[in-house]
Amino acid sequence: MITQRKPRGNSVLKTLPQARQAVIAEYANAHTLVDTVAWLAQQKVKIGGSALSEWLSSWSWQQQFRLCERDALDFMTLVRKRQPTLSDDQVEAFGNDFFQLQAIKLKDPVLFLKFRDSLNKLKLEKINMDQRAARVRQGEERLKLAREVFQWDAAQACYECLPTLKAIAADDGLSDEEKIDAIRRAVFGELPEDKGHPPLCEQEEEP
Repeated sequence: MITQRKPRGNSVLKTLPQARQAVIAEYANAHTLVDTVAWLAQQKVKIGGSALSEWLSSWSWQQQFRLCERDALDFMTLVRKRQPTLSDDQVEAFGNDFFQLQAIKLKDPVLFLKFRDSLNKLKLEKINMDQRAARVRQGEERLKLAREVFQWDAAQACYECLPTLKAIAADDGLSDEEKIDAIRRAVFGELPEDKGHPPLCEQEEEP
């Protein structure tokens, strides 16, 4: 028998709106865990003390992360204004260094490790995006080359079959549709319904 995993206790709080989570965190900072658990129970939010403590730790580092991230973005904006010749990669590198310094100043190894993990994830996503973009460019280049080859071959075939094409175009006994089919046969060879028949130009070259 397969049993479903019991949801984590702190997931109850994580699913709440951010504004509600902020109120809970503010209350918890001014009260004990026991008082906060009882207060939440009055609001029909059931959670144990250990789960609440875990959530508070997670909430705290997330707020620190957002604060450091905002400061880093402000710093990157300042760098762009002061050094407009720097590339986006260089400015981003300054922002990353600033973020890490903020985490170190807070003496929060958890925040630093989470930032590093997030940074590595972003780098991996950027690599994947660059690879997808490269494959798209390669596909476009192959399509462009195939189109150029086709156009060249078609133009060369038309040039070689020019007398035949003129004769077909001048044939009053053929309808426009029949002329188009005849030109296709002359230039490209057999149509789906013409299995086994060589192009008209090749037929005319026979002695």
